[in-house]
Amino acid sequence: MILSFGWEHVREALGLESFFLGGMSYGGWLSLKYAARFPERVRRMCVIAPGASFAPMSLPFILRGIPSLLFPSFGVVNAFMTWASVAHLHQEDAFYKAFFHDFVAQMALGFRYGRSPKMSLPATLSDEVLRSIQAPCLLLLGEQEKIYPPKKAIARAVRCMSSLKAVLLPDASHDISIAQRERVNQEIIAFLEDA
Repeated sequence: MILSFGWEHVREALGLESFFLGGMSYGGWLSLKYAARFPERVRRMCVIAPGASFAPMSLPFILRGIPSLLFPSFGVVNAFMTWASVAHLHQEDAFYKAFFHDFVAQMALGFRYGRSPKMSLPATLSDEVLRSIQAPCLLLLGEQEKIYPPKKAIARAVRCMSSLKAVLLPDASHDISIAQRERVNQEIIAFLEDA
């Protein structure tokens, strides 16, 4: 994977022996792949709703996501992300609404102009790959996650990763970092302070 292995060049350029690593969605998947490939480089890691890492992407997620890739307009991406989120629970939250709007706009632009020919779609990581990750890992998922069944993903992650803390947060889906932002921040800070 060109993207996650490119991080090794960044680490070398910064002169770091090891570091804390984190990512959400596609970034979480890349983080797990990097930690498996370079286990000695990652001290601790946090992955938030990592794409397809612990379970295959659900068919509804794939089918509803395809139009965003084919027709990356704000309206199409907004329809997909509204379905994939718990936005209906946050109608009165001005921060959530503004962030969600800007996030969708960035996604639409990214789908339209930012695709790399070397990017691959996230695929479920094998048990062997997950077991090779040595760094303590915090996994955060929302109870309403649409990318895959969250309880099934957590069960597999716990089975395969020896140093894992998994947290399932209510009233959150793939929008967990904004829907449960205070709790996500608390969990990450506590996890890193425990280092």
